[in-house]
Amino acid sequence: MPKVTAITSVYRSERYLQGFLKNITKQKFKDFEIAMEINAASDLELKYLEKFKEKNNIIKLLTSAELNSMSKSWNNCINNSNSEYICIWNVDDQRTPLSIQTMSQTLDNNKDIDIVYGHYYKVKKFQSKRGDLVDVSDQDHLLKIGMLLGPFFMFRRELLEKSGLFDEQLFSGADYDFALRILNFGKAKYIKENLGYFLDEGMGASTKPNSKQEIERTVIELRHNIRILNKSLVNEAKSLYDINLLYFNN
Repeated sequence: MPKVTAITSVYRSERYLQGFLKNITKQKFKDFEIAMEINAASDLELKYLEKFKEKNNIIKLLTSAELNSMSKSWNNCINNSNSEYICIWNVDDQRTPLSIQTMSQTLDNNKDIDIVYGHYYKVKKFQSKRGDLVDVSDQDHLLKIGMLLGPFFMFRRELLEKSGLFDEQLFSGADYDFALRILNFGKAKYIKENLGYFLDEGMGASTKPNSKQEIERTVIELRHNIRILNKSLVNEAKSLYDINLLYFNN
């Protein structure tokens, strides 16, 4: 059983996949696996993965003929793994070589801590190392309001017994909702380390032009009793989503 599982969802990610696979090999920590669900796989994606798996057995590959939401893919990945720690690793994001090792060791050395997070850079170009630093080291009082955990956080699997899995109703806000839920049951620790480079080019689930981010943010604000930023969306949010569904679990 690996110490850490990094979960990722793949769909039409040919332009990122080779860089993602190369980034995996750069990790100094070796006791981890990638649980990846690939949706409606293209021939090129399968070619990249098959070539990688000839020399590396680190990927546990799940396939779906249809297009699942990212949240459903993440849940499938979790349900098909059994590591002690879990983190998200989106295929278009790059981790620093010590990213997984530093977080895993922090959890090993701090038994009272359940979640670890750190700072990262927002970049406009895939594999770029130049961008805007996101450092929330002095904002822990806002953890239960905003998505301060960022895109690279790691948590103990045992938290899922209380929080449940990702809410599959949500497409762009599932990680935000999930982060707020696990913070109700676990203690988080900030580590002053650069964990990676988050791609913000306007094509992600929460940043593309037709994103559901705003209405799903309203769902999350209602659910977690956070100040509602756009009150005009409240009725629509209540009609389209189960606001009272605090978690999804099988």
